[in-house]
Amino acid sequence: MERPRRLRGRWVAVPPGEEPEELHKVDGSVIYFDPDEEDHSPLRDASESLPTDPDWLQATLGLSPELVGDIKSWDREWKATCSGSYRLSDRDLRAEAEALDDRAITLVERMRHELKNGFEVVVRLPAWPSWG
Repeated sequence: MERPRRLRGRWVAVPPGEEPEELHKVDGSVIYFDPDEEDHSPLRDASESLPTDPDWLQATLGLSPELVGDIKSWDREWKATCSGSYRLSDRDLRAEAEALDDRAITLVERMRHELKNGFEVVVRLPAWPSWG
């Protein structure tokens, strides 16, 4: 019979004699808002992308489900703008890029209010191409 075991704030069921799969630990105290077209999350620690699981983000970092949802929505829109930029005029692309950057700053400010003590957030937005 599997016995529940507590592992870093979560209960997991593991068969007798087996160890639970290691859960992600935050590497350092700085969380980077650092979107990348290849990553599954715009949130990173010192070494890799952070999990996108809302429960993990709330338990580990203190982020509300609403903020996590807004970050995921922003990330989808950011990636769509990056990959589909050829379909927009330069003027529309510039406006979309500026709006996304403004929303990112708002999300980072919300993160600063919600992050647990001991964590800080740094924003690293990639540069958009220059338009003629």
